[in-house]
Amino acid sequence: YYNDADTPGQKQLMHLGAYWDPGMEFESMDWNTPFSGTGKRIIKSHVYAYQLNRFKDWHPIVMVYRNDIECLEWWKKCGHFNITYPNYAPYYKDLDNMWKEIQMQNSAIMRFVKQNVSKIHTPKDNTELCKLLQINLPTDLVNH
Repeated sequence: YYNDADTPGQKQLMHLGAYWDPGMEFESMDWNTPFSGTGKRIIKSHVYAYQLNRFKDWHPIVMVYRNDIECLEWWKKCGHFNITYPNYAPYYKDLDNMWKEIQMQNSAIMRFVKQNVSKIHTPKDNTELCKLLQINLPTDLVNH
């Protein structure tokens, strides 16, 4: 999925990979099917915000946090319900419901962070993040 929300007239890759949200093509714990090889998997899901305690001892967790208003505005700017993947319409239904979900998901994330603050790392850039995760920095990454 490409969009020019941040760079008008120049589309940027917005959603890449597989998502584990309601209505998506993969079961909630089937983390191998969409991948080939033995490398690290990046598992993306908004609803996993409710299950972070379940996952915290299994794998590193990377969270990207935006406040509620920024989340909703970014969503509207990047295609609203008009994007084809991921298809959020069946789960979020409309903007009113999406707003409620954003608030609940962000609240769950903040509770998790508060309860686990001693284990939280805040990398300053993608280079530091890759080092923390012990993965190679993508060779085509321009701004890191």
